[in-house]
Amino acid sequence: MNADSLAAQLPQPHIDYLARDFESFRQLMLDQMSVLTPTWTEESAADLGHVLIDLLAYTADYLSYYQDAAATEAYLGTARLRRSVRRHARLLDYFLHEGCNARVWVHIVANAAARIPVGSLLLTNTAGGVLPLVEARDYAAAVRKGAMVFETLHNLDLVVAHNEMNFYVQDPRTDYLLAAGATSARLEYSGSLTRAGGRQPSLQPGDVLIFEEILDPATGDETKANPRHRHAVRLTKAFALDNEDVKSAGDAMKGTTIIQIEWAEADALPFALYIGRRGRKAVTVARGNIVLADHGRRIAHEDLPTVAANVRYHPNLRQEDLTYRVLYHHYSALAMPAQAAGTQDPRRATPEIALYQADPGATKQATAANPQAAIVRRWNLQEDLLNSETSAPDYVVEMEDGGRAFLRFGFGNLGQPPAPGTLFFARYRVGSGTAGNIGPDTINHIVVQPANGGMAPAFAGAAVAGVRNPLPARGGTDPETLDAARLYAPEAFRHQERCVTTADYAERAGHYAGVAQARAVIRQVGAWRTIFLFVRRRDFWALTPAFCQRLRAYLEPYRYIGMEIEIADPYLVPLRVAVCVHLKAEVLPTVIREKLEQVFSDGTLPDGSPAFFAPANFDFGKSVYQSNLIAAAMAVPGVAWVEATEFCRADAPGRVLEEISIGALEIAELRTSASDPAFGVITFDTQENP
Repeated sequence: MNADSLAAQLPQPHIDYLARDFESFRQLMLDQMSVLTPTWTEESAADLGHVLIDLLAYTADYLSYYQDAAATEAYLGTARLRRSVRRHARLLDYFLHEGCNARVWVHIVANAAARIPVGSLLLTNTAGGVLPLVEARDYAAAVRKGAMVFETLHNLDLVVAHNEMNFYVQDPRTDYLLAAGATSARLEYSGSLTRAGGRQPSLQPGDVLIFEEILDPATGDETKANPRHRHAVRLTKAFALDNEDVKSAGDAMKGTTIIQIEWAEADALPFALYIGRRGRKAVTVARGNIVLADHGRRIAHEDLPTVAANVRYHPNLRQEDLTYRVLYHHYSALAMPAQAAGTQDPRRATPEIALYQADPGATKQATAANPQAAIVRRWNLQEDLLNSETSAPDYVVEMEDGGRAFLRFGFGNLGQPPAPGTLFFARYRVGSGTAGNIGPDTINHIVVQPANGGMAPAFAGAAVAGVRNPLPARGGTDPETLDAARLYAPEAFRHQERCVTTADYAERAGHYAGVAQARAVIRQVGAWRTIFLFVRRRDFWALTPAFCQRLRAYLEPYRYIGMEIEIADPYLVPLRVAVCVHLKAEVLPTVIREKLEQVFSDGTLPDGSPAFFAPANFDFGKSVYQSNLIAAAMAVPGVAWVEATEFCRADAPGRVLEEISIGALEIAELRTSASDPAFGVITFDTQENP
């Protein structure tokens, strides 16, 4: 009897589809065993039969969970894992943000001139901490006690005179208030005037000052000063005034200089600020030596698990709460108001992490002596892998609830998967969200020696007398909730612009600064559909690689998934034009020729309108008509009649056409400002009527 015949004679098991967990699966198998082997009555948990049943029930429970999870995570409305919701939302062109860290203005009290380098570590107050300086050996202990870590975002050159500056008041009896909305003031400045011209203080446009009330205006009591009367401004102007113009005889004895400072409307005072004195003490002062810092503690080195064979590599970072922040560009920030410095768009925030592939042959001793020697290459952080080439060393960060960060690498044709045996290590920061929105006067320490694996720079600690943040930190945002993503993602397409047709790409490119005309076509290039964008820049500027790169970055948020963008120059069609102009009686030919050359130039007319051959008058596929040329010439005073003797493309001379046809990807041009006939040419033959 074969196996099939034997199976057909055995009683078929009853399948209970309600069994979905370990207990129900185990009970179902025990019931079946009582039918198949009624004599088996062993109840010991160590019995081999019970062990096998427990193993099968565990496996069935795991498979059942996997089935439920797969079905649950397959839909946006039911998904529970954060990465599943993120991917579903991404298909709907909605990006689930992970929040961002907080930023804060910090005042450094200087003992001497020195530079606080970018990346210096600032700490919130810890138990028993009194001195502002923290050595490297005490850094880890301070963190264990609960100190929060901030890092400076730019260099700061300390100036002792900027520690505290009084406002200048010529007549304290009447002029003692800076009204709400004020954008200028005068300060008593005791610093050196060593800048250009000999009258420029070291306080410069772009510097940030914090106005702070230090005494109660009514009583002069320091303890009753209003902590809400503090405001940060970024200077747009700062220059010294002549003492004779602004100071009284009594003030002239102080040996100070009066400087005029101004700031932008966005930093205007939100409240009236008393700037007079109570006795000999100033009620409100201006504090300089201000540096911007953001929340996050740096992890200098963390080894990741070795890449295993035949398994998708998906490691997670040991530290939770990975820092997300918007990249900071100091020179761009110098033109921004101080009030905008702490504002970040969490949807533009990126994780603060660097991933390196390590050399497996490097020893720990060599790595400790030279950390760069162990690095084979740095892998590239991407927002997603949809545009990654097969050989691109790209990866993405995926956050899960609880602040756990997972790294995902390429697979298939989207990005390069790491080879088995590859070693990685990561450098990153932890600390993000609203936890960094600390209150004022919370930061009180600065690390003065290399700390945290050498990731913090050193500086002259003796130059620092104190550290504090007069204003609270702000901008810290928690990650977006899954419920919010489920609510807003299905409606995202109604509020976002997307280029679909060629006209959409051309119109969007036309909004970019410097683009005069644009035309797009779709072509099949191998396995990809490519948008060829033909762009003409304004004022005959060249289409440089740098400009193309910036234009691609501008179009990236609007690009349709699966479409590539190539940018090229349009096909320019130079023209040849010859005109015979008959003049009216008693008209000077030189005057008329000068007016004709002005009308038919490629610039602008005296009234500001474009001339006949100005680039603004020509576009893709726009034909040029002889009748328009004749009409423009006849409008010149002193012209009797006009005849075109040559009107054609430059590559087909000698013809007189009524219309010069221009192709869809062509633009007509005639540059009178260029002496090269390759850009077109126009000649005038003026004849006097008898």
